[in-house]
Amino acid sequence: MKEYVKLLSGVAVLPLCGPAFATEMAAGEEGPAVEEIVVTATTRKTDLQTAPASVSVVDKEELILRAAIDLAQALQGEEGVQVSGVGQSRNGISLRGMDVEHTLFLVDGRRIASTNAIIAHSDFELNWLPPAAIEQIEVVRGPLSSLYGSDALGGVVNVITKKPAEALTGSISLNASTPHNSIGGEEVNANLYVSAPLIDGKLGVSVFGDYFNRAELAGDLDDAVSNVEAREAATGRVNLVFTPTDNQRIDLIYAVNDDRRWRNFQQGDSIFRGDDDITMQQMVLSHTGDWNWGGTQLNLYRNDALRVNQRDGMPGTRDQQVIDTVIDGYANFSIGEMHHITIGGQVRDELLEDELVAEDGDLRARHRAVFIQNEIELTERLSLVGGFRADHHSFFGWETSPRGYIVYEPLDGLVIKGGYGEGFKAPSLRDLSPDFEVFIAGGAIRVIGNENLQPELSKTYEASISYQTDTWSVSAGVFRNELRNLVDTVCIAGDCDVFFGRTLQFNNVDLAEIVGVEASFKAELPAGFFIEANYTHLDTEDTTTGEELQNRARHSAYGALSWTGQNDLKIRLRAQYTGVQRAQAFGPAQTLPDYVFVFAEAAYPLRDNLRIVAGVDNVTDVRLAEESPLFGVNLPGREYRLSLLCNF
Repeated sequence: MKEYVKLLSGVAVLPLCGPAFATEMAAGEEGPAVEEIVVTATTRKTDLQTAPASVSVVDKEELILRAAIDLAQALQGEEGVQVSGVGQSRNGISLRGMDVEHTLFLVDGRRIASTNAIIAHSDFELNWLPPAAIEQIEVVRGPLSSLYGSDALGGVVNVITKKPAEALTGSISLNASTPHNSIGGEEVNANLYVSAPLIDGKLGVSVFGDYFNRAELAGDLDDAVSNVEAREAATGRVNLVFTPTDNQRIDLIYAVNDDRRWRNFQQGDSIFRGDDDITMQQMVLSHTGDWNWGGTQLNLYRNDALRVNQRDGMPGTRDQQVIDTVIDGYANFSIGEMHHITIGGQVRDELLEDELVAEDGDLRARHRAVFIQNEIELTERLSLVGGFRADHHSFFGWETSPRGYIVYEPLDGLVIKGGYGEGFKAPSLRDLSPDFEVFIAGGAIRVIGNENLQPELSKTYEASISYQTDTWSVSAGVFRNELRNLVDTVCIAGDCDVFFGRTLQFNNVDLAEIVGVEASFKAELPAGFFIEANYTHLDTEDTTTGEELQNRARHSAYGALSWTGQNDLKIRLRAQYTGVQRAQAFGPAQTLPDYVFVFAEAAYPLRDNLRIVAGVDNVTDVRLAEESPLFGVNLPGREYRLSLLCNF
């Protein structure tokens, strides 16, 4: 319980809290009638229901109620989203059954550094921003390479940050959690947000900070080995905004995240401790213009991720660093009342510093791209979107990504839409390097790169129908993903029928199909109740082998029932169902059992500006590690959490 003592010690800051919280709470209330605006699907502000894509939104109020510390917790239960294990108790975001590496992560429409090239089992993209910095999260299911290029094969997760306020404002949150019956695993988290004008009407600043600490959670079967790794992370972000004129805005942003993990693991008969220290930085200079003829945005930014690894009792791996330098921009303008055009381009320099990928330790790729999009308003109720992007990669040349979408609203609230899109993912520099060589599984397996790799490609067809009233909404949709050139490791030397002594090489080998159905429902009920639910069905096939794709749940569902009482007391019960799925380590694939996670939470405003949130995660104490060692998601059992939040 010492975490709660640390949490409650933060009460000393409460006199700072001001009366702004009640307004924010009211703005975050649920209900289908609330108009939601998204920008990710087209780069222009669009109503959520009529956006030309399959889009869902998680707002800041939902982040508070969940006490979410990363994107995996924030998006759990969203339609078409599966939180999948990537190994070492870390999680990834899979959209519509696509691989977790096929999800592109953006912050305000800008890429963040991908750490997949420098660390296996990476989830560091999910912890890039403090929750206090987030206004909302937009999730686009389906390829968006026509706008964002490589990596948007399965979809896009775009984190929209809070903008500097016109008056001094801010928030403080203190959070703690502890497992019910485990050795370790306690968490403490604190974050701060302050925004203020520096020069009235001209210059403003926003500052975000976050600290997170989680104790190691020992294994259920062997407490000398870590079930969930320990983690200590500090994140900061400063955003200066200069508005020289009413129609121009210049942003200068610096963000840094120092994320340290450590765990005890077994190799042979010995126990070792491994430490990973990942430092991620982003520096941004951005100009946004609102002109008589349209709008423009120009970005210059650099992403930097550095990994330092240490191991107790054995040599650590070499230091690795990936640096992305990007110049991109676009312009929006209209031709008459029917055509809304977006044109843009991108120049990107990708550098991997790793002594195993090249003789001099540096491997570089240059990306160039141009794109165009036309949103055509055929009538007030019928619109068509067409887009095309051409990307050039210094290793394999040109790749094109077309997209077409139609949206029809025959009646107020009734929307029918559908479309076709193509996406691609360029192989990582590590996988492309002919000099790359690493030994995994304690030296049992050799893995090498392949300079002849081609991009992974997808073709997606989708259609949906939705209906929304002031008090309820319902939607249903179908989709089909056709994938080719999927990258996997293939045994090329040694005895491929045994685990030890094999040599694996990255190759384009797999063809796959994923056909799915999505449905959702939301409704305001009498007496302050609100209900929501969604369901996803996946029918997957590796068309090369005829086998079902692994680590994809055939059925998944989410449901939540909440009640808002007097004085804005809110109580909610939610459940996440994950159906059976196939998994394999070595040898024949196995069918993993289905499971349900149940969550309970309550929020109550102690004052207009101060709220307490309490919750129980994994109410039924499900422990996946006891069900099968092939489950990649290692979560603690039942867990209790408590948060204090105030605005000033």
